Amino acid sequence: MMRLMQARHSPLETLALYLQPRQLVVFALGISQGAPFALIAATLWYWLTKEGVDKSTVGLFGLAGLSYSLKFAWAPLLDRVRLPLLADMMGVRRSWLMLLQVLLILSIAALGYSAPAQNIALTALLAVIIGFLSASQDVVIDAYRIEILKDDEQGAGAAMIQFGWRVGALLAGAGTLVLAKRIGYPPAYAISALVILPGLVAAYLWGEPEYIETPEARKLRERAEDLLSRQASPSRWERASVWIYTAVFAPFAEFMTRRGWYLILVFVLLFKFGDAVAANQTPSFLFEMGFDEDEMALANKLAGLPPLLLGIGLGGTLYYAVGAWRALLVSGILMMVTNLMFVWLASVGHSIPMLVATIGFENFASGLGGTAVVAYLSGLCNKSFTATQYALLSAVTLLPRSIFASFSGFLAEQVGWHDFFIISTLLAIPGILMLFAIRRVAFDADGRPLHEIAGKESVT
Repeated sequence: MMRLMQARHSPLETLALYLQPRQLVVFALGISQGAPFALIAATLWYWLTKEGVDKSTVGLFGLAGLSYSLKFAWAPLLDRVRLPLLADMMGVRRSWLMLLQVLLILSIAALGYSAPAQNIALTALLAVIIGFLSASQDVVIDAYRIEILKDDEQGAGAAMIQFGWRVGALLAGAGTLVLAKRIGYPPAYAISALVILPGLVAAYLWGEPEYIETPEARKLRERAEDLLSRQASPSRWERASVWIYTAVFAPFAEFMTRRGWYLILVFVLLFKFGDAVAANQTPSFLFEMGFDEDEMALANKLAGLPPLLLGIGLGGTLYYAVGAWRALLVSGILMMVTNLMFVWLASVGHSIPMLVATIGFENFASGLGGTAVVAYLSGLCNKSFTATQYALLSAVTLLPRSIFASFSGFLAEQVGWHDFFIISTLLAIPGILMLFAIRRVAFDADGRPLHEIAGKESVT
């Protein structure tokens, strides 16, 4: 085990990654990512409840976040389409980011003035629009982040984007509630919409990432162009077909050329399965254990936030220090053990110290694992297809929570909380076993994803 965890870099080398200017750019981009989500999630739900909207209608607003799971469907357009005039002045990534942020600010401000008690349909429509625009912004930001960072900086970048996300969510979420109490929700939402701007400012100052065409991408492009050149006078549809192939199908085709690509997808799908199943029922479990709102707020916000931030920071450090495979192994084991803490809490019952310890450990493991996964997925992306491939891979990681974990309530009703968390612990084992299964086909001896080594870029 000691040999598996042998560090590849010194602590000083690892910490130096966080001090680079480009990591501050990533942090600012994270603020832009976190703000819109907070404004259509807990903050909006609280406002709707205060306005007297019934619980069933409030629950339906969760569909506003569906775009986050489906963003891979339109990611190729954000990856390849050049906006007229703007792309020539700012580049593809920054022009899309500017357009989306302007639309987000206008939509968020409009949401604040939508008067949900009188016009709930308009409020719902604007929430869905914001969810779509926010998910699209995520596609652009994730691509920009991956493209401005080197391979060995992706771990620190994964930590910084999550740090920024938490700050953005806090400023836009809690900040809006504080403002709303004093000036009302309409102007509070209009002001909070401006929280998304740091990412655009940072990206504008840093510059546009240089477009990279890898050898794999070049082969796919040349194959399509060769087929087109065989036509004496290609039709408009045939030319469009070549563009669709290179923009939409090539990113998936390139990924499927990887050794063991299907095993990698299964691993990504299963890695956080046990954690997702348990997390989906944690609020209901704590309520039935007799914990009230103040006690849960104490555990989640006060006792839970420091371990979460520590886990995020150490996740990026661990990823760089010992490699992707070892970082994923450690975080996977810790997330599995976390579920056993809930088994213990279910046995103990209502205990504030035990609640604080359980939530703290769970948040630490979640922060560590979340950073490791984001960094690993970033390293898997071919830099010719960054936006499309990352959107696809990140969508796969959401499937356990959005689909499979939806049946967790039925399981908890059948077996009870004690056995439920034991089963959720066992459900984490397949993901860890898959990590061992892909070790030879997806990682080198130092634990780095093989794509980082084999897929070196050639710049056009």
